Amino acid sequence: MKEASHTSDSVPNFIEGIKPKETLLGKFYKWERERPESVYLRQPYGQKWKEMTFAEVGKEARRMAAYFASLGLKRGDHIGIIAKNHAYWIIADLAIMMGGYVSVPIYPNISRKQLEYIIRDSDIKLLLVGKLENWKLFYDAQFAVKHILALPDSNIMGLENWERIRNNYSPIEGYPNVDFDDLFTVIYTSGTTGNPKGVKLTHFAVAICLEVNRSLLELEGECRFFSYLPLAHSAERAAVEAFSLESGGTVSFFEHRETFLRNLREAAPTHFLAVPAVWQSFYEGIVRKMPASRLKMLLKIPLLNRLVKKKIRQGLGLHKAHMVITGAAPMPANLHRFFGELGLEIQEVYGITEMAAAVCIHRKGDVRPGTVGKPFPMVQLRIDPHSREIVVKAPWMFIGYYRDSRKTAEAIDAEGWYHTGDRGHLTEDGHLVLEGRLSDEFKTVRGLFVNPNVIEPLFALNENIGQVCVIGEGLLKPVALVTLSEKGQKEPDVVLKVGMEVTMNRINGELSDVEQIEKVIILPEAWTVENGLLTPTMKIRRKAIYARYAALLPTWLNHPEKVVFVSKEELSHLHEKDE
Repeated sequence: MKEASHTSDSVPNFIEGIKPKETLLGKFYKWERERPESVYLRQPYGQKWKEMTFAEVGKEARRMAAYFASLGLKRGDHIGIIAKNHAYWIIADLAIMMGGYVSVPIYPNISRKQLEYIIRDSDIKLLLVGKLENWKLFYDAQFAVKHILALPDSNIMGLENWERIRNNYSPIEGYPNVDFDDLFTVIYTSGTTGNPKGVKLTHFAVAICLEVNRSLLELEGECRFFSYLPLAHSAERAAVEAFSLESGGTVSFFEHRETFLRNLREAAPTHFLAVPAVWQSFYEGIVRKMPASRLKMLLKIPLLNRLVKKKIRQGLGLHKAHMVITGAAPMPANLHRFFGELGLEIQEVYGITEMAAAVCIHRKGDVRPGTVGKPFPMVQLRIDPHSREIVVKAPWMFIGYYRDSRKTAEAIDAEGWYHTGDRGHLTEDGHLVLEGRLSDEFKTVRGLFVNPNVIEPLFALNENIGQVCVIGEGLLKPVALVTLSEKGQKEPDVVLKVGMEVTMNRINGELSDVEQIEKVIILPEAWTVENGLLTPTMKIRRKAIYARYAALLPTWLNHPEKVVFVSKEELSHLHEKDE
């Protein structure tokens, strides 16, 4: 059987000896010299914004780099950043680059266990701490780092604070740079199974990815970015920090959840990245104010169509956005259609950390719901004919996992192909369809394998469902564990029951016998990072969810109804374990 493959945009198969024009740090120096008074970073404080120009950011980063050097840190040493999105996240990262150090970004919503593991595994010599939502986590964690510094607006007390000591250090002079082959960052994956792995990316990787895709990513002219997804995530870091340094654009941050929409409207970004859950939230907010049926009717009236679309886009703060991206999870087709009718063409991206967040993307005018588009230029992609695993290669591929040669050898084969662990197939015209993780597949007692990633997106049309996890290892048939959305929590049980039964019957009509859902089990607790059932990037930890409820499954499966409501009392012993 021939291996399906695709190389994007008629680019030669692989280009040896290619070299980007400038490192990410060099790009910053370019804007600092050419446009020193242009605003680069904007941080909100209530109704006001604190704006920092390229010159001001450069001076502050140089001052911080001088502090790092005073600690005796050497080029190549690792510096961790754990903080919510903030102007000083990027300032700190620039300072790390100026000193030739390696950044280790850490999710601010990470679990205590994973925080301890990353700090222990990554050889961090200095930890920079910003504002944390779960500040108690930091105090409870047990780790040994020689130096810890609180960044501005940090809510962690008792630490050396940058605002208190910054005037003790004079900015370093000149334009110290890094080599392309130097390690840029070690990004720890969110870890859906087991401990996270430290992905090593070089300065070459991020620079060449930007320069090759500059036009495709529309990084010409005036660009504005809005940062709210964790900057520790490779996609957000690329779509905010890297894109802004490539384009010389402005980055605005959000203050907190309550001010999100106001901050977004005032930022009016030209580029906007949002995971499907955010688009779902936008959709629910719109139809709360105007029922979908009425909106559809208004959009059919020529005189009102344009006005209604403009008003909704302005309400979201996306009236200036010309590149709107989604990723990290499947985007439901109904959301693609809904926002498309409002004039927002949402381009789906398949971007994994090991590939600098750039594997496939929908092209403008060629958005295909259900796919993640075609490979980025210079990306080679193949589908293994036996396992259907997606294997890829590109100039910006990672160089291995930190301190884990065994997993590196398992992931990168002898010919230099990275085995993603994702399953998929290519359409006839080269669009990639994702089918989920190979490791998610389970075997029922009938000895047949089921891929839950094919089934779970089918639940998206039921607006009462917030989260879904299909399990079935060792069962006769799969069952769906679900949590309720904000809307679902307000509905009476009888409405939920009827709706779930309709959803299950519709879904089972599309599935083979072995895949059909036997029961829908409605749980009274949400899956969160804190209870260990979600990764920091909000992906479900399937094995952890199965382990949590395994002892209760026999009782639920023996229930006479197809839709089972679980009470908080039934789960009370699980909460005792958590404590």
